[in-house]
Amino acid sequence: MKRPVDVLFDSLASAWNSQNLDALCALFTPDCTYIDMAFNVTSRGHAGLRDFARHVYSTLPNFYLQFPVRFGAGNQAASEWIITGTWRGDFEGADCTGRATRFTGLSRYELVDNKIRLNIDCWDFVALAKVLRPGAKVAFEPA
Repeated sequence: MKRPVDVLFDSLASAWNSQNLDALCALFTPDCTYIDMAFNVTSRGHAGLRDFARHVYSTLPNFYLQFPVRFGAGNQAASEWIITGTWRGDFEGADCTGRATRFTGLSRYELVDNKIRLNIDCWDFVALAKVLRPGAKVAFEPA
């Protein structure tokens, strides 16, 4: 028998990967908050979540999400995720159309009745920038 947290993450990956916005919203409370820390974007409610997802799909039309690590306790959950896809459009002022991407992140979730009320994504913007714009100067380069 699958743990409830595994059912949630499997459903979340399926909804994102099938680009099914109704299925995605069904996993979130109507008053949800979705925060993407790297892009400094906060989306609220199902309408905001739909807008955020549409933007994701417009830049990564073959978006694919995996949750190799996931856990939960009570009304809290967390995951490590991997996103792959092919970029379409500009990134930081340069056309990056056709570039394959792969980046990872961590997320924290607050749950209400096994639905996501709060989703906070934290991921490495610099790693994505290096993939999409090889050789471009980034804000921080370790010695």
